[in-house]
Amino acid sequence: MTLSWFRPELLWWVFAVPVAVMLPFLLFRVRYRIRPTAMALRSGILALLIVALAGPVVLVDGASSTTMFLMDRSGSVQPSSMDAGQSWVEAAIDSAGNDDAVMVAGFGGTVQRIGGPGDAAGVSLAGLIDVEGIETENTNIQAALSQTGALPVGGARIVLVSDGAETEGQAREEIDALAGAGVPVDVVRLRGVEQGEFRISGVSGPSVTWQGSQAELTAYVESDQPGTATVELLADGDVMESREVALDGAGAGVTFAVPDLDPGFHVLSVQLSGAGFDDAVQQNNQWPLGIIVRDAPRVAVVSPVGGNSGQLVDALETQGFGIDTIDSPTLPNSPDDLAVWDVIVLNNVPAWDLDVDTQTALEEYARSGGGVMVLGGTASFGPGAYATTTLESMLPVTVKVTDGRDRPRVAVLLIIDRSGSMSYGESTSGQSKIELARQGVVTAASALVTGDQVGVIAFNDEPAWALEMMTLTGEDPASLIKGSISELHPDGGTELFPALQVAIDGLRNVDADVRHIVVLSDGRSRGAERDSYFRLLDDAGADGITVSTLALGTDADVGLLEDLAEEGNGRYHFVSDATQIPQITFEEARAAGSQSVLRGSFAPVQLAPSPIMSNVSTQEMPPLDGYNFAGARPGAQVVLASDRRDPLLVKWQFGLGRVIAWTGDSGSDFASTWATWDGYDRFWGNALSWVLPDPANQQFAVGVEQSGDQAIVSISSDSLALTSSAQIRVRDQSGDIVAGPVDGASVSAGGVSIPVETGPAWVMEIADGSIEERHAVTLAPGEEWQPSVEGAELLNAIAVGTGGRVFDLDDEPASVFQGDADASARQEVRAVWWVPTLLAVLLFIGDIAARLGVRFNR
Repeated sequence: MTLSWFRPELLWWVFAVPVAVMLPFLLFRVRYRIRPTAMALRSGILALLIVALAGPVVLVDGASSTTMFLMDRSGSVQPSSMDAGQSWVEAAIDSAGNDDAVMVAGFGGTVQRIGGPGDAAGVSLAGLIDVEGIETENTNIQAALSQTGALPVGGARIVLVSDGAETEGQAREEIDALAGAGVPVDVVRLRGVEQGEFRISGVSGPSVTWQGSQAELTAYVESDQPGTATVELLADGDVMESREVALDGAGAGVTFAVPDLDPGFHVLSVQLSGAGFDDAVQQNNQWPLGIIVRDAPRVAVVSPVGGNSGQLVDALETQGFGIDTIDSPTLPNSPDDLAVWDVIVLNNVPAWDLDVDTQTALEEYARSGGGVMVLGGTASFGPGAYATTTLESMLPVTVKVTDGRDRPRVAVLLIIDRSGSMSYGESTSGQSKIELARQGVVTAASALVTGDQVGVIAFNDEPAWALEMMTLTGEDPASLIKGSISELHPDGGTELFPALQVAIDGLRNVDADVRHIVVLSDGRSRGAERDSYFRLLDDAGADGITVSTLALGTDADVGLLEDLAEEGNGRYHFVSDATQIPQITFEEARAAGSQSVLRGSFAPVQLAPSPIMSNVSTQEMPPLDGYNFAGARPGAQVVLASDRRDPLLVKWQFGLGRVIAWTGDSGSDFASTWATWDGYDRFWGNALSWVLPDPANQQFAVGVEQSGDQAIVSISSDSLALTSSAQIRVRDQSGDIVAGPVDGASVSAGGVSIPVETGPAWVMEIADGSIEERHAVTLAPGEEWQPSVEGAELLNAIAVGTGGRVFDLDDEPASVFQGDADASARQEVRAVWWVPTLLAVLLFIGDIAARLGVRFNR
């Protein structure tokens, strides 16, 4: 017989007993003396209680034993192996000796006692099949091993029959306790889900997407056998696509485009089938995915008045986006008003069209999660006076200015209406419109530099050159220009077409990189039809000539002038106050000759991979004829660059939102050759898709795990907590409420329970004050149906750590008992904690008796 302890470390406290007994007398004054006998009795009582807590046991030789068989009934065990395991255990029990007691329990995620303890002859495994109360969706070996409390003391043994595929608990934590109690664990290895199992190992895809988006999901198919598998994508139970996939003995990823579904909640599913594969487990041949489809993104395409965004709008609508076209001066200046759009596109918009409040609102809109795309042109970035503005601060680029050597040579021709109505005065300044137009010519010339050319055509019923095209020299040209146009006096009618024809013919052969016409008129032309103007402007565009227009007041032919600017790839200005004429002509000339514009044909160069370039090749891109000169900010990614490696397409994260800068244009000037490129729509669709807010970006996140027949959904957030008044509901695919309403306090405490049978996917609705969110929740196949990489290692560790043995189904079942058939070698563990406890009670009685004889001091 050998004495041992469960908790020997507690025995050290016995040495502290004398101190504990004497301490009250040392620290406090007492009114009586304590006799040495009483002191000894009390020390003995305390010491004996400590000895009892240390768990004394004695190991004695004995012939009796109890063996507990723990049978794994979880879903990961192959049915054939489970049946073979049961037969093996039955044979083992039949071979038990007369002195061997047996217990049987089945386990998965939970444990259920089947039979015993009792003589082997009286234990039956008939009730082990389809045992109610055993959760088969998980495997908790730790819970099974903790059943040792049901074993009689002495000669106990556990036989664990399992594949070792633990999905809950930590079985290794039980090894030391079992070894300390002298309970060896023999393991019998069953076949579980094997590495080569024909299965779906996972599906990756969005839980929320935009209607019409080009989202994808990928299913990962595994098998160690070659063959042809069929992979199907279903939406709400209907097969949407089927693929034949050749497997070469390794895994394969199969990517599907998410079907174009109506807005709302849908359940996608990937199904796998094939002949000739090892497919022992069927539960891993299907994988669901709940998805919420949001309404198509709403996009604002913002252009200057008269700007040409038609081709861009058509391209984006073709890609499935809902487009609102807005004139830049009317863009709202409140973040809340901007929030009605998911993305805002500024197409060649000058900074002066957006007041400070609008630029600040746009910055806050992007920082709060909105998408912004800024496109270049002759009126944006440098020419649009972006430098040092709030608008520039949110961009992934900064405006740069050339050193002058790269500046294009510019020719600007102004066409001035000198009809009789131009003599009318302007109320605030007292100047006539013709006088302000003459000032506009001078200010326009002041925006140009040496080597540029300027000219003026005046028209009424007939056109005439007021200033032939002249090249500016280093001398001040103001006096010469003023003298040439000083004789312009208003009279006659208004006939624009001949003047425009003369101007285009005059600019066609001018040696310049940029040829630009600015038309100023306050009347209505009577002669040519619109089609004649458009044919003329088509010819001008072929020669690289652009046309901007100024409509001076409501009497002007506003519709015609706006159409001319759009068709001429220029800008339209409605001038209600004639004193604005000099400033506008100055801006037009400055934009044409901006030192932030680089001209010349080049092919874009891709510097970084990006989803924007999905199915887009730079080798197929037509060349560009120029771009806005800019520099990339630190932290921004340059996707495309010019041949000089200047930024062309740049993107970055700005707060919660995304911003793209495109220093080319949308096709009116720099990218005029892109009009016939068949990748035009796809390129802009990709760019807009990247800048779109993530539809899944919400305040709360949800997680789900299975517990028995319930799916438990938790709600979390990095920045806030659910309030107690929050209301949570869960709906199934048909829209019926299957859980809730549940308040926020209950969810925070224990999550939301959903019956698994109503799934496998649901939509969770969260309403918490001003926050209203919808989340797709999917209970995917768990780890139980996937191979366990540590199952065999865990079983070996349990056997070795407890002094047990490892068996296979091919081993003789009777060996479970034959291994310790020598009764003289078998030891029983007997707890003797009751001995010191009984002695402590007797001493306590003695102490009470001793107290009756204590005499107190008087």
